[in-house]
Amino acid sequence: MLTKIWERYFIKETLKTFFFISFCFYGLYVLIDYASHSGARHHQSMMEWSELIKFYANEWILRADVLVPFALMIATIRTLCDLNIHNELVALQASGISLKKILRPFIFLGLLFTLLIYANTEFLLPNAMAASRHLRNQKEIQKNNKNKKFFVQHVGLKDGSTLLYQHYNFAERSFFDAYWVKSFDEIWRFQHLSPYEQPPKGIGVGHFQRMPDNTLHKIESFESRSFPEMKFNQKILLDTLTPSRELSLSTLWKRLPHSKEIGSESSL
Repeated sequence: MLTKIWERYFIKETLKTFFFISFCFYGLYVLIDYASHSGARHHQSMMEWSELIKFYANEWILRADVLVPFALMIATIRTLCDLNIHNELVALQASGISLKKILRPFIFLGLLFTLLIYANTEFLLPNAMAASRHLRNQKEIQKNNKNKKFFVQHVGLKDGSTLLYQHYNFAERSFFDAYWVKSFDEIWRFQHLSPYEQPPKGIGVGHFQRMPDNTLHKIESFESRSFPEMKFNQKILLDTLTPSRELSLSTLWKRLPHSKEIGSESSL
């Protein structure tokens, strides 16, 4: 498409400025962020260098939708100004090249980076947000264990029962320290519970039942046990564990109500 020497030259100069600006701005952001949060997040949590690199790599993915267009805009302006100062634009127009053709390399770069941002939002951003949240959760868990502070969360099941849990491990995709309140008289306790396995599987399982004297007693225990009767509502599970901002664009599109569904609901 872009076969002319001057077109490749425009692209090369724009990309050089783009990468320079991106590196400088994000490097400055990393320095400021690290310095301002060093006491609260990095030093106290004793993050290793590998964790820091992963953390700021994820941060770049999270902020690419702002950083990339801004850097590309500055790079384009700088390249055009430089060409104008050296009268290269005038020379190209004098040789019979129209202004539309002169701008073609910049339009090509704009479309290319638009596709890259879309690919980043669709494929990289959800994983980066999940990894970033997992890292924050791990540090919060360490802090809570140190301060002896624990919080209870819950998710509903299809049969109307409730699962209580301390936290969800996104890396292992399992609940930690969970209690399935199957009924008023029956409770299952799990050290770890994997809701996405078919059927859901628990590790370190304890079964409690209410006795005639109205007290709960542990009647059996298992190292591991599957629960085919435990039915999770996948939509509720996804909404509970994963905020909408951490989902890809295609997943969000699938979750939108279709016109037929809207029409059927309005008719009701």
